[in-house]
Amino acid sequence: MAAGRAFYAASKLANLLTARRLARLAEEEGRGWTIFAFCPGQVPGTGLVRDYPAPMRLGWWLAGTLAVAPFVARLMGVNTARAAAAALTGQAQDDVRPPPGRLYAAVRRGKITWPDLSELARRDDVAVAMCASAKCWWACRTPRAG
Repeated sequence: MAAGRAFYAASKLANLLTARRLARLAEEEGRGWTIFAFCPGQVPGTGLVRDYPAPMRLGWWLAGTLAVAPFVARLMGVNTARAAAAALTGQAQDDVRPPPGRLYAAVRRGKITWPDLSELARRDDVAVAMCASAKCWWACRTPRAG
């Protein structure tokens, strides 16, 4: 169970580091792209807790069953799949634009938010190490001269 959570957290960090780099490349190359990392928040029914102990899986199942009603989901601090999809769709359709300097979109209680990145996600040395270990040529390359 702990290994699964660690891999999940590492994948989220990689998403944020990649979004930071892509945003920087887009800006350096004068592209009009909007780059952001998206977190749907806690969405019961996704299978995220499949390796958890039975009592925790039961609690998550119950949360998902009760959270079908949007107001209950907000009270419980979870999101319905519909609310998370609507937030992402709004961004894809340009209905929702990130505030200047923000690239992490997170759905919290059914609403889109733009939280600060963690210290680790803001560190360039971590991004460089990730690129070197993953051989992400596209993320580590030097931008083309203007």
